[in-house]
Amino acid sequence: MLALGRKIRVLSKISAEIHSFLSDSIIEKGGVIFTNGDNTIVKFTPDLYSCNCTETSYTPDTKKLSEIINNTVSDGKLFFAGFVHSHPNNSNLSDEDIAYVRKVLSAIQSPSLICGIFDITKNILKLYRIYPYKIEVLTCH
Repeated sequence: MLALGRKIRVLSKISAEIHSFLSDSIIEKGGVIFTNGDNTIVKFTPDLYSCNCTETSYTPDTKKLSEIINNTVSDGKLFFAGFVHSHPNNSNLSDEDIAYVRKVLSAIQSPSLICGIFDITKNILKLYRIYPYKIEVLTCH
């Protein structure tokens, strides 16, 4: 669960895990992120199961990711916050990214989700909060 507002914390250990996993390949890949109930991302689980990934697209195995999300949040200590994936040369959301996150929003009936884009070439992570009808850039601290 994410509190409203534009600021979000990413634990340095989690940021390092995201950077390490996403920066070691030119193939797009990703994972899921979780909070502990406030605006702090405290867990990243890499998607090790998707095989339809190329230099220009990341297609997650939604069945496996749903299983990972359900297992992670089952004890009520962590909350699903969204997704992070890499792009080869920019940190902007694609139309496909927005459509995918909004589809998930509708399915889980959540007011918003985070979509993080990691620019492989610049080694920069940019986070967005996606609502059904708007998008905002989040400030990380």
